[in-house]
Amino acid sequence: MTFLKQLYPLRKKISCVLVVFFFASSIAWAQNVQVFFSPQGGCTRAAIAHIAEARQTLNIAMYSLTSDDIVQEIVRVKNKGVKTRVICDKTQKGQKSSQIGFLKSQGVAVRIYQGPGLMHNKFAVIDQKVLITGSFNWTQNAEEDNAENLLVLSDKKLIASYTKEFEHLWVQGQEEEMPQDLKEVTRDVQKFFRRLFKDILKMILRMQK
Repeated sequence: MTFLKQLYPLRKKISCVLVVFFFASSIAWAQNVQVFFSPQGGCTRAAIAHIAEARQTLNIAMYSLTSDDIVQEIVRVKNKGVKTRVICDKTQKGQKSSQIGFLKSQGVAVRIYQGPGLMHNKFAVIDQKVLITGSFNWTQNAEEDNAENLLVLSDKKLIASYTKEFEHLWVQGQEEEMPQDLKEVTRDVQKFFRRLFKDILKMILRMQK
């Protein structure tokens, strides 16, 4: 029996092990990827579910952000102490349907992209563990009318790349100002309490006389 023939049984065993390893790796990778399609394919539900799991950081780069349900979840996790940042395209500034003004009013760090061209990204990185991306804007139209896709991944290299890109976009952003009508309300409230304080002080002084 030649040396190669003696190695034949070992070669078969090695091949079997490699095949099993390949399929096991494929299954493990597949379990770390979720795919959703719109319309009515669960994209919004998936985004909300993963945002709800945020514990430390939530970084969002979204061309258009108008979904009430998603925005409410963003505010909820921010109020739990999650460091939350959102950057949108400059075309969204001043749009009535955009939720960036509301997010700002709720204490979420919001910036408007000032770089060249459009900030056409649609992605979020959660706790450096989960990446949400795809063509799906976080809007009602994308959920109900458009043919879109949304991917949820946990690949560390991809997450690192997207995190680097978010930071690159963030430094090109400008802080979103509080909406004008909200500014006026804030000023009115401040005036009210100043006057109230003065009235109380006057009453105290009169009582002391």
